[in-house]
Amino acid sequence: MARWGGQEFMILLAQTGLDEAASLAEHLRRATAETNAPELPTVTISLGVNQYGPGDGLDEVTRSVDSAHIGPRPRGATA
Repeated sequence: MARWGGQEFMILLAQTGLDEAASLAEHLRRATAETNAPELPTVTISLGVNQYGPGDGLDEVTRSVDSAHIGPRPRGATA
């Protein structure tokens, strides 16, 4: 996992298919939404899933991930 932007992070999963990656993304989204920490405001996340293949450029992959989010982006969110 690495920070990719101000509020964006990237998780690279080696030898992981799209279905498995999407399942993990949904698990992370739900676990975050269901976390109960009374001293903190409610936190939600949105996630995108893509597969990086031979000949794919980094810009192309990140653009397609950005359009493949799982879960709604909160109003005013940048990530």
